[in-house]
Amino acid sequence: ETRVFWIDFLAAPLTWPPSQVSLLMGASAVHWPFATALRHCQDVAVVRSTVCNMYTRLQCVAELVLARHFEKPVKVIGSMPPRAESTGDGIGIAARCSAREDEDMLRAAILNTSLDADALVAKAVTAPAGSELAVGATDFQVPSECCVQ
Repeated sequence: ETRVFWIDFLAAPLTWPPSQVSLLMGASAVHWPFATALRHCQDVAVVRSTVCNMYTRLQCVAELVLARHFEKPVKVIGSMPPRAESTGDGIGIAARCSAREDEDMLRAAILNTSLDADALVAKAVTAPAGSELAVGATDFQVPSECCVQ
């Protein structure tokens, strides 16, 4: 059986200036290369690091949310930093990007899924290494009374 992997940090042009990355990615996060890869992959691996909390980066939050939106099993690898926060300022939906336009686009894509990004991040941060977030996408739905109509 052939398995195909998307390794975002190896595939993204991280050394490019933010303006060039934004131009490459286009106007909608759902068409970004990582969203296309998540839509077509069989499994998603979250590779955590003891150096930093990856969920302070909005792109990492968006990838986790879209993986669940596309109902992909998420395998958790590695450990979080000691005393890593699973909620709070600058984590989850409050995470940041280097470009404000990307932040707005990613937040819109996250909110469009109707999934609770903060609950997903809390689950991913606290999950033991080697576990799988094999819950259905509907397990993290935002209650309808929380949504702006």
